[in-house]
Amino acid sequence: MTGEKRYLDLAKFFLDVRGYGDEYSQNHKKVTEQNEVVGHAVRACYMYSAMADVAALTGADSYVSALKNLWNEVIAGKVYITGGIGSAGSNEGFTEAYDLPNFSAYCETCSSIAFALWNQRMFQLTGDAQYIDVLERTLYNALNAGLALKGDHFFYPNPLESRKNMERTPWFSCACCPPNMARFFTSLPGYIYAKRENTVYVNLFATSETTVKNVNSIGQTVPVTISQNANFP
Repeated sequence: MTGEKRYLDLAKFFLDVRGYGDEYSQNHKKVTEQNEVVGHAVRACYMYSAMADVAALTGADSYVSALKNLWNEVIAGKVYITGGIGSAGSNEGFTEAYDLPNFSAYCETCSSIAFALWNQRMFQLTGDAQYIDVLERTLYNALNAGLALKGDHFFYPNPLESRKNMERTPWFSCACCPPNMARFFTSLPGYIYAKRENTVYVNLFATSETTVKNVNSIGQTVPVTISQNANFP
């Protein structure tokens, strides 16, 4: 935002200083040496998002390599069919691969948001649609479930099976999910389109309109308007 490199350097320091603590807070190894997603799911994906941001601004290839390994490890056995992550309530996070119970699934609403943020940044780094595919699955099936249609009741965990033991509530004593949902949904227009040079990406199908600046064959900058009409929510 400011162009002052000291803020970027400090952000990178906060990542590189890791490697002296526990798995719960992803502090057990240097971030470039981490190849398995462990610990608290929300904090993990926030950290991975930060790594992607720093990599984009500094060209840190070691960050990108670690992020791809971590993402592949999640997709291989630690994500629900809904795109939710974090199967255990005991650590609000990850356990072993393929430990994905339905009834006791945690799948915190905030972890779905964090997973979407990480996938968005991986797409911005690479332009690869596989990250948007996962973001879309999580958005419509895991993240979306955390909010009632009226917009005033919320899920904290999102199990995939209920025996009349779950219902949304207007608030929580630990109230991270309701304001996080409000923040995410108001930022959603920024996820629909992307542009790099003269390539425009349509990532989500939703009624929307955007105008991008394109450079034509004679070097003139011209506005191009794109609009969609869809029955998607």
